Amino acid sequence: MKGLLLKDAYMAAKYCRAYLLIVAVFLIAAPFSGDNLFLMMYPCILASMVPVNLLAYDAQSKWEQYAGTLPCSRDQLVSAKYLIGLLSSCGVLVVTGIAQVIRLAMDGDVQLQQVGALMAMAMITSCVVPAITLPLIFRFGPEKGRILYLVVVGMACGISAVVSISSSPALFPQERSPELPVLGLACLAAAVVYGASWYLSVRFYRKRELK
Repeated sequence: MKGLLLKDAYMAAKYCRAYLLIVAVFLIAAPFSGDNLFLMMYPCILASMVPVNLLAYDAQSKWEQYAGTLPCSRDQLVSAKYLIGLLSSCGVLVVTGIAQVIRLAMDGDVQLQQVGALMAMAMITSCVVPAITLPLIFRFGPEKGRILYLVVVGMACGISAVVSISSSPALFPQERSPELPVLGLACLAAAVVYGASWYLSVRFYRKRELK
């Protein structure tokens, strides 16, 4: 398992370098964007694309067929992609949280509940988008599944942009900020969805015939 994670980490470092630049640009712009949530959500969506791109490169290099000769199960191959996606998302969440604290500090009012609400939205986005699409990719393969993934990502970006433009200034007013227990339950629900997605992907990948 450790070897699979190292292999995916090396591939991500080689093929996903552009993501770092895009995330950096968005996070630098975020503190100066006021209440524009899209600048905060897009890096989270981008981080969720890392395992999808790795799966596409695996298919291109025939890694899946080669992995069948190695002492690793299909369950481990799926788990490695979910873990690398989780690690990517956690890294982006940390720097996103720092960017949002800087933004609120520039506005002169850092509220714990407000920061918690924004981070909860980022975490839910990081979990739900790949949770919907990764089972499709493991079921139908990277080519067909990636098209469906791009559709879901496009919808997520569109929703984030609409919310940001239409309602973000009053999204989390201080007097109506969600309570921390509610945010904790929302994050727990997102984690459960991510775990259920992993289970579905494992089931789908066990039955899929590799060409």
